[in-house]
Amino acid sequence: MSAGKFYKLVRECGMMDGNVTQQEVGNTYKRVMQQGHDGTTFLGYADFVEALALLAQAKYDSAGTPLELFTRLINTLIVKR
Repeated sequence: MSAGKFYKLVRECGMMDGNVTQQEVGNTYKRVMQQGHDGTTFLGYADFVEALALLAQAKYDSAGTPLELFTRLINTLIVKR
């Protein structure tokens, strides 16, 4: 997944708030991204899941275990759509 598509997903799912800003999304993407042999950056599936878990921790102020926060993010913002 490209940076632009990742940002669009985060924005359209309503993950952005005071804790999850555009800058936080960009920093998270950069933290877990991979670089292809042609120089393009992308997220593989495992990277994508890791990025969502990191954003869940930011969004919910680490108020729970990483698994609880990730599950909360998925259930409240993605599954409901």
